[in-house]
Amino acid sequence: MLRRTVITAAAVLAVVLGVQGGAEAAPAPGVPGAGDSYYPDYGNGGYDVGHYDIRLRYHPQTDRLTGTTTILATATQDLSAFNLDFALRTTSVRVGSRPATFAREGDHELVVTPARPLLAGQSTTIVVTYDDVPSSVVAAGYTAWNRTPDGALAVGQPESAWWWYPGNDHPTDKVTFDVSVLVPSGVEAISNGSPTRWAQPELRGWDRWSWRSAAPQATYLAFLAIGDFDTYGDETPDGQPVITAYSTRLDDVSAAAARSSIERTREILDWQAGLFGPYPFGPRGGVVSGPRDLGFGLGAVPPGSGTPGAECAIPLSSPGNPRRATASARSCPPR
Repeated sequence: MLRRTVITAAAVLAVVLGVQGGAEAAPAPGVPGAGDSYYPDYGNGGYDVGHYDIRLRYHPQTDRLTGTTTILATATQDLSAFNLDFALRTTSVRVGSRPATFAREGDHELVVTPARPLLAGQSTTIVVTYDDVPSSVVAAGYTAWNRTPDGALAVGQPESAWWWYPGNDHPTDKVTFDVSVLVPSGVEAISNGSPTRWAQPELRGWDRWSWRSAAPQATYLAFLAIGDFDTYGDETPDGQPVITAYSTRLDDVSAAAARSSIERTREILDWQAGLFGPYPFGPRGGVVSGPRDLGFGLGAVPPGSGTPGAECAIPLSSPGNPRRATASARSCPPR
């Protein structure tokens, strides 16, 4: 009797263990970080982004930014929830066709729980709407949204995206971008890539500017410059767009020096192509902000280089675009 009981119990245990061993793991939350040893909470796990479609409305007088960003993403694991890097006030999130719940963790983590788990390999859209005053939002101890006398600049490394669009903010997840901005008539809105709409009237007293980056780029390389600029469009001999813009707040000496520097772009790229091969991206150009707008120079005219007041020349084609200086330039290889 004892032997029979032991055998029966062992058989039941084997059946239970067999069922457990064959069961699939339940969907789990993605990790809040891409595994970067320097910035462990930057980026996110569990999904890859394929494209960002960013639609904004900005009023320079109030610094009010409203937006809808649509993210095309593919789950790399079964996900019950996932994180987006974002610091602004979020008003709604949809995953696929269904509303999702969301919660803030820390100053730049938005935790999204879809109505149904995402399965590994499943592609979906994530639509985030938001409304805030970016210059008043502090994350990681500062803000990368720089309000200017006539608009704003969103630019900075390694983080600037948190203040104007949500995403997977790590350079290992490079993607293409569409950026579309509605601003008051007479105000320019400039971003990376090629213009697809140039000051197109949409509402009374408002114009839309739209830009497309067809080459994948890191999230922190996307930039936005809003304000009063003298903007010029040209083409290279092979038909690629060249866009340059200069703040109207530059004095004549600074503006002339900035133009002299940036207009050497074609010459510099030709020289670099002789060293490294053909330039791998299409659009090129630069944006020069007004005096004291940033307090630092990004890829541009450093203080004391002969261009007083021109603090920032922002590359339009992001990865691979030359960093400009008055007398010399160095290449920035793709990250």
